[in-house]
Amino acid sequence: MIKLCILEGHRPKHVSFVSVSAELRLLECYLIFVNHYLDTKRYQHFAKSKNSAKSSMRNMNKWILIVPSLKPRFLHMLAYYHRIRSRVADAEKYLKMAEKLANQFGNHLEKEWIIHNRSAWSDIGLPTVKYFWLEHTETHTLDWHNSGNIPWANIMYTLPLPAWK
Repeated sequence: MIKLCILEGHRPKHVSFVSVSAELRLLECYLIFVNHYLDTKRYQHFAKSKNSAKSSMRNMNKWILIVPSLKPRFLHMLAYYHRIRSRVADAEKYLKMAEKLANQFGNHLEKEWIIHNRSAWSDIGLPTVKYFWLEHTETHTLDWHNSGNIPWANIMYTLPLPAWK
């Protein structure tokens, strides 16, 4: 979380595709921290990271009007936030909106990631796919120098939920 705080001081002054895309990555990191702190019951850290995520989401609500092509990704992150907070119906509503917009914009990668997370979060997907990246990064069994060496290289990263969900 400390490295993210350092990044906050270096935000660009002008809103552009690149700055909004970077802010979405930062929001994704905040949400992963929110999930982690909730999962590990570190509530003081959870509150701080939740506030950072909410602040980022408030900024994104304004900035996404300038860069509407990134709205599917933002809606996907909103769905993730609601899913972490056990608001399953709201999460599904945002996922549907994100998928529809991703389709309209021709953003096939985001659409596939939405579909992947929806199936993983609702336990429809295969457990081997759901936990593939988590298991292989913890055991250091992947060689990142050549993507051709990675088995199942087309498996997407699943945004984690608290283990007790």
